[in-house]
Amino acid sequence: MKRRVFIAIKISKPLEDEIKKWTEDFTKIAGWPFDESRFPRQVNHVRWLSKKNLHITIIPPFEVENIELVSDKLKNAEWKINSFNIHFAKASFGPNPRSPSIIWAEGRTPNEILKLKDALEGELQINAGRQSFLTHITLARFRPELFSSFKIKKLNERINWNESVSSFVLMESRASPEEADYEILEEFAF
Repeated sequence: MKRRVFIAIKISKPLEDEIKKWTEDFTKIAGWPFDESRFPRQVNHVRWLSKKNLHITIIPPFEVENIELVSDKLKNAEWKINSFNIHFAKASFGPNPRSPSIIWAEGRTPNEILKLKDALEGELQINAGRQSFLTHITLARFRPELFSSFKIKKLNERINWNESVSSFVLMESRASPEEADYEILEEFAF
């Protein structure tokens, strides 16, 4: 049976806590909950990601039958990557500001993350594409048709979040009716 996996950077506990505080503050400012009566039940809410699901995707989801094979490839690779820092400077609606479906934190993309992405693609023999890579953390998801009911139509809030990176994780994506749920299968230091 094929399983849906991806490679990501797990968010540290201190950054998880900063994100939680920001989402609580933002929810108050945004005036949520808002008038949900105009929408069917299944589209009437913003789904904030739980702390355990916060991550920075390096290689987007792909399907595999043999997770052990993927794990072995990642374990046995010689990573020539130094630890690095990522700075997140802005929280905004995305990916399309005119018809958004997420709230995310945008970060600068350090060269090291692109080197890591290239090394992972080479090791796994997959090509996830570089041209559209944007370092970000998805904070919440919502249906685009819900956006018209938001009191806040533009979000370009300065944040000052930092993450120190010295490992990556192999994660499995499991869909549920409420939200996607992610499980860390294994962590790899570099």
